[in-house]
Amino acid sequence: MLAALDRADFDAVIILGHNLRGSGGGFGLQAITDFGSGIEQSAGEADDSGVRRWLDELSSYLDPS
Repeated sequence: MLAALDRADFDAVIILGHNLRGSGGGFGLQAITDFGSGIEQSAGEADDSGVRRWLDELSSYLDPS
């Protein structure tokens, strides 16, 4: 996702966020669904810093150390 974001390829980030949201829902992981939704929405608004904030939060959630 970061590579797509670095290229300002918001369409790719929207798709990846959407897929993350769907995967979270499919496995009953609400937090993953929320991250995916936030990424998708921020990318839809071409909000680079918003997407990066969501990705930072997702990274911290997945690796809390």
